[in-house]
Amino acid sequence: MLSKLCEGLIVGSYIYLVLAHNAEGLHKIGKTVNIKRRMRELKVSHRNRICVIDLPSEEVMNLVERNLHDRFSSVRIPQSEMFNLSTKQVEDCKRLMKGYEKKYAPPPLTEEEIAEQAKKGEKRQMIKSENILNGESEKEKYAMAKVPSRR
Repeated sequence: MLSKLCEGLIVGSYIYLVLAHNAEGLHKIGKTVNIKRRMRELKVSHRNRICVIDLPSEEVMNLVERNLHDRFSSVRIPQSEMFNLSTKQVEDCKRLMKGYEKKYAPPPLTEEEIAEQAKKGEKRQMIKSENILNGESEKEKYAMAKVPSRR
């Protein structure tokens, strides 16, 4: 069963850090465009989910994943996305991921942009996620979604 971390987060550009369920002390740093499906494929329980960030594009997602893999290359298991991270390295990775998320976050919409999108039939919807191990209760994210017109 997926936790609140993945509720509503379906398609986007995500980087994740998880504790591998079948490998003692190994962590996976990966990317996906469908976080809900990927967590299910990896059979990641809520206890093993460490950090997930949402990025604005696949191009940025690929860059961030490559940077994280390079940063922790000394503890990487060859030909994999698995890393033998220490507790300090896990904290460093989470800090770096949050920094990338902040760096690449799109600027907030102006009132004019919101009004224009409302005219086009788009609606701002709130997606809540939970950063399980970081102690943050709920983090609010916003995503644009097409709202079908009722005719």
